[in-house]
Amino acid sequence: MTFYLIRRVAIGIFLLFLMSAMFFTLTRVTPGAPISVGENPRIHQATITLRLHRLGLVDEQGNSYSIPQQYVLYLGALVHGDLGDSYVNNERVTTLLMQRLPNSILLLGAALLVALAIGIPLGIFAATRQYSKLDMTTSVVSYVGVSIPSFVLGLYLLLIFGVLLKQSPLHWGFPLFGMHTGGVDDPIDLLYHMVLPVTSLAILQIAIFSRFMRASMLEVLHQDYIRTARAKGLSIEKVNYKHALRNAILPIITLVAIAIPQIVNGAIITEGIFSWPGTGQLAFQAVVDRDYPVILGVVMLVAAGATPDQLSIETTIQQERQLAKPGAKADELGGAPELGFWRLAVMRFLHHRTATGALIILGTIVLAALVYPIVTGNLYAIQDYRHPYKPPFASLQHLFGTDDLGRDELARLLRGARVSIEVGVLAVVGYLIIGGTLGALAGFYGGWLDNALMRFTDIIISAPFLLVVIAITAATGGVRLSTVIIVIAATGWYEIGRLMRAQFLVLREQEFVQAARALGASNSRIIVRHILPNALAPIIVSATLGVSGIILLEAALGFLGYSIPPPEPSWGNMLQEFEQYLLDDKAYLVIFPATALVITALCINLIGDGIRDALDPRQR
Repeated sequence: MTFYLIRRVAIGIFLLFLMSAMFFTLTRVTPGAPISVGENPRIHQATITLRLHRLGLVDEQGNSYSIPQQYVLYLGALVHGDLGDSYVNNERVTTLLMQRLPNSILLLGAALLVALAIGIPLGIFAATRQYSKLDMTTSVVSYVGVSIPSFVLGLYLLLIFGVLLKQSPLHWGFPLFGMHTGGVDDPIDLLYHMVLPVTSLAILQIAIFSRFMRASMLEVLHQDYIRTARAKGLSIEKVNYKHALRNAILPIITLVAIAIPQIVNGAIITEGIFSWPGTGQLAFQAVVDRDYPVILGVVMLVAAGATPDQLSIETTIQQERQLAKPGAKADELGGAPELGFWRLAVMRFLHHRTATGALIILGTIVLAALVYPIVTGNLYAIQDYRHPYKPPFASLQHLFGTDDLGRDELARLLRGARVSIEVGVLAVVGYLIIGGTLGALAGFYGGWLDNALMRFTDIIISAPFLLVVIAITAATGGVRLSTVIIVIAATGWYEIGRLMRAQFLVLREQEFVQAARALGASNSRIIVRHILPNALAPIIVSATLGVSGIILLEAALGFLGYSIPPPEPSWGNMLQEFEQYLLDDKAYLVIFPATALVITALCINLIGDGIRDALDPRQR
């Protein structure tokens, strides 16, 4: 046990070392690096040398250090808890983080506790009352919850509590902005100010925890030892809460490791929406200012908090061989799924009413996004200064109204839909190419490639993904759609890679693979002809759900100003452009793109669940 703990700690330290090296190098090779300060002719050379020396970029004589030398100096300071100096305000990064960290810990910790306190019991009750009204309600809430990004939910909360409720006869609502006014001696006032931002961050995690808890509980309730306990006459409560819950809750523990970076991602935007003075606001401003020591400090801080939980995930990786199942039945030698399986899967999907309904709605949105611009041309860009802020449904000419420049809101929505769908599909293709290839090779060959892939995914999962994407996009001048797609695909493929690896770990041991190898089939033929077709089912599901996640991510980038800029519309930059109108009579400029985003994500999630049910081998 002692050796195991030492090994776990050593792996954690090694992961932090790799992460620091990777992101440190990234901050040094991107445009806008600090060495460019030396090119400013208005600053005295001695001042420049002193400043760069303090930053660890040059020696006392002004000679530049190489990147490896800079990293060694940074690592030495990091061991002593020194994260360097901010490029912008010359303060210690540690000081800046410590000023804001308690506020973020308070907010993020409260959101995580609320999510656990509500999501886990909700999932348990739904599983023990399967197909009841509570189960159906939980499913609906979870579907909607995973389809609403935290920043959109934050905007909805501002609209509800800042406009609708305060204009109602009750004149009631929560504080919209700021932290609290009563100081640490007034916890009631503090909690009062936390309600909206905590709700915004917790809803997504409640949906995730409840869905996973329900699925895990249902899986355990069908095990043989549960049937045996019931046959012995144990009460339902004792079977459910003493025997089943103890095993069903174990996978939820690993979700906490993933939830921490996800909540941090949400906090980057949510803290800005609600003016909460935390590290999320600090990190975003650092990206805007290209203050790389602060960015690196936030990344390392989040990684240090998430790495112990990532190690708990690593302890369950060896169970993937037993837990992962082939996506389709293989014949004895060929290994390819039977054609009848795919036909049955299509039939099962078409009988899934919710999924087919979502497919019809999504198909209508996609068709309108493709056809409408062809019919109307560049209507989305035409400015009519005679009719700005025309309210929706006032005329058929501008069904959804017009914006501040008199541009047709419906045309801009459909143009934005085209952008979002294009990003989602192309980025997922990148996911499949990169993650599918690396995951297949790692799972088939194992060894150093497998270890390298797992360590890299641990690094990416531990880091605040949104902050990393924003930083890379900003550093590469992410004003083109192609740049955004490449950055998302290059940094987000790890889920597909890990899933593909798990599938190959299981399938390479199957009898049909051993038979093909005995007949002299090459490794490439075994991978492409025999294993890959059987691994496709869960990959298809993951890719479908990935489109939804990427659309929400692109909207978040657009909302923060790091996707395609106006006047080219996207749902994200439309939300950013008109956020200021949320609390007045022009709120429709925010409501329409926010609702379109949620409906699209919800449809894709429902379709993904329908595909998962249709491809489930246990339903054949």
